[in-house]
Amino acid sequence: MNQHNIHSPEISPKEEAQQNARAKALLAACSATNAAGDKASPTGARRQRFLSSILVDDRRRLLYCIVPKAGSSNWQRVFAALSTEPVGDPLAFDAYNINKRHGLKHLRAYRPSEGRRRLETYFKFIFVRDPYERLLSAFASIFLKPLADFGTQHKLMFAKYRRHVVANYRRDADADPRDLNVTFDEFARYLTDELTLAADPFSVSYTGSLNPHWAPMYELCDPCRVRYDVVGTHRTMAADADYVLRRMNVAHLLRYPSYGAKQNMTRSAMPDFYRSLSADVVAKIRRLYDVDFKLFRFNASEVDEFVS
Repeated sequence: MNQHNIHSPEISPKEEAQQNARAKALLAACSATNAAGDKASPTGARRQRFLSSILVDDRRRLLYCIVPKAGSSNWQRVFAALSTEPVGDPLAFDAYNINKRHGLKHLRAYRPSEGRRRLETYFKFIFVRDPYERLLSAFASIFLKPLADFGTQHKLMFAKYRRHVVANYRRDADADPRDLNVTFDEFARYLTDELTLAADPFSVSYTGSLNPHWAPMYELCDPCRVRYDVVGTHRTMAADADYVLRRMNVAHLLRYPSYGAKQNMTRSAMPDFYRSLSADVVAKIRRLYDVDFKLFRFNASEVDEFVS
């Protein structure tokens, strides 16, 4: 593990050992999968995606790779809170358009030499999540949440998403096209369609790359080329977030917002949703996130028992 800048007497040997073990496992997985080779080496549009995923705090010399649906909204709230004087309450910051509203910077804003220097010298961290669980969370937040609960811009955008899925992946030809209640099966077939993988109609980039809410984590954060000082997991968020804040020397200023009971809701819902998918679709999902499963040691066979 890199030991950049930040050391805290509050860090226990057990915590350090856990992070060292994660770093070693990731390094071994990178070698075993050749994920540091051409397959995961970002160039051109992929490089821009990576640079757009890295949040920067120059004052505290911090870099955080944004992985949507792995606690990223709250980490962006933390960065926004740290940008104020005095440091604010993260929950006081609306996650909607938070980067622009609070002037948060991404690595893409810097010249290449300045970006490289920050990658080499700043404290860097990432939080990852089981790909099956993360995918279901993305589906729920964009396709299950009532459109009326979104602001105007997102309401229009997500309604467009839903119309596309209904028009192209609904099996019942006689179904009412105005019914925008997208099922998980419809969403999964959209995601694994070769046309989507070639050029995602829901891309937020002109390149057609997968929407970041369901793009593989290794594509967003390039963990085999960037040595992150901390690799946290969504499932151990409370302990890992506390550890990160202490490594950042800001634990006395703020806390990572608590998930409470909501944290386990997506996981407990997995059997019901994945049971609706065919084995073929699940196999395609597994292939899509194959590198993520291997790099971060998640169980690629976890949902097999739910699939008929």
